[in-house]
Amino acid sequence: MASGASVRTNARGIIETLKSSGVKQFLKGQADAARARCNAAYSYKVDPDIEPYGSNVEEHRVTAVGRIYTYTELGRLDNLENNTLKKGTGW
Repeated sequence: MASGASVRTNARGIIETLKSSGVKQFLKGQADAARARCNAAYSYKVDPDIEPYGSNVEEHRVTAVGRIYTYTELGRLDNLENNTLKKGTGW
């Protein structure tokens, strides 16, 4: 790198990139995969048609965020007992 050169970040461009449709699609795919893992690990198999975990992508002030959450009361109980959200996301 040349001596005395400076680098300036383009904050508006970075924010636009973090909110772009490509990033949102990537986050949606990752969130859906984690949701599927959580639903597969669900231990209260009362009704096979009910998926106790859900996912979505939200746009915040600076970036888009993928979320996985408990969708039903049985999902909340399952997560309390087995920590399914943590296991499903790989943390």
